[in-house]
Amino acid sequence: MKRNYARLQAVRERGEIDEWIQFFAQAVTERALDSSARIQKLVEIRERYRVDSYADRSALPSLVDVVFRSPVLTVASVRRQLGVSQPTASGLLRRAEGHGWLRSLGRSGRGGRERWRADEIWAAVAGPLEEN
Repeated sequence: MKRNYARLQAVRERGEIDEWIQFFAQAVTERALDSSARIQKLVEIRERYRVDSYADRSALPSLVDVVFRSPVLTVASVRRQLGVSQPTASGLLRRAEGHGWLRSLGRSGRGGRERWRADEIWAAVAGPLEEN
């Protein structure tokens, strides 16, 4: 952010518009490359989850899309989104946890509802990208 203000100040004080345009274009390029890498990572994760769940006779394959829409889940949210019973939703979350897709965040809030998070998806969206 400081570099941004310094570049703007240089435009104002010394008319360095070409330098500003180069700086801006570089920033846009970096963001685009970062976004592209994140999208590719998410596609890879989703395909792996689909392959992992392919032979499962439960509704686990349907849970893949739910996890990608909302990487933090509760039994109630899974029940609502998939139209399944409470025991089925709970079982699906446990199966996904067994596959390593989800991790329990423990219980919180009124009624002590357990929450699960898809750490791999969370990291692909919000975390720093690994250098390959």
